Amino acid sequence: MCRPSPNVEPHVLAVLEPGATARLENEAPARLVLIGGEPLDGTRFMWWNFVSSRRERIVTAAEQWAEDHTPRIPGESEWVALPGMPKFF
Repeated sequence: MCRPSPNVEPHVLAVLEPGATARLENEAPARLVLIGGEPLDGTRFMWWNFVSSRRERIVTAAEQWAEDHTPRIPGESEWVALPGMPKFF
């Protein structure tokens, strides 16, 4: 028996349970990224552009970004400010 999947709003990460199947439908042109593979070895934390298995690393990365101590992307001239600081603790 198949039942409809819930809708996924734009700009939202959807995670399927291991072994689950999905059917993708959209009424308008869309872009998506589909990532698959073995399950990760533990919990991951996400905040803005940062993902890590440790919250402390995200806070450190955010501090470095805010202080402009991160490498620039070759050919990229625009700098994007942090949207605040992570509040994990």
